[in-house]
Amino acid sequence: MLLCYVTDRQSLAATESGEPRKALLLRIEGAAAAGVDWIQIREKDLSGRDCASLTREALQRAAKSEAGRAARTRIIVNDRLDVALTENADGVHLGEKSLPVAEAKRLVVDRGARNNFVIGVSCHSLEAARSAARGGADYLFFGPVFATPSKAGVRRAPGP
Repeated sequence: MLLCYVTDRQSLAATESGEPRKALLLRIEGAAAAGVDWIQIREKDLSGRDCASLTREALQRAAKSEAGRAARTRIIVNDRLDVALTENADGVHLGEKSLPVAEAKRLVVDRGARNNFVIGVSCHSLEAARSAARGGADYLFFGPVFATPSKAGVRRAPGP
């Protein structure tokens, strides 16, 4: 079992004082120090440049926070394969309507990314999960299982 922290700096703005980016980086550092396996940088509103900068700093902070731990925290970038490859992140998480997994795998090989680079996919139906598996996804997120305000009116939650 893996523990994954999916970032959302906008939600931190309402709960913590100061700049959301700074609050997010402190959360990333804390999550890495606590032994979280994966941190998914999911900041959909950022430009490529800002996403790359955030990813670079997240990688640095995670590495700094891992002293003495057996396993390191892996940084996964949401929906930005270009950023994940350029910044030497540990993987990319694709949306259901993003770049196909097989194409992402081809680009990863072409760019010479390390062998343990992971490609995951968000899936919202059984057929989408099967398609991601056929495409060679390393993992998938399925959901939402239960109703959630972030997906209200977008899709029906199938339940367990």
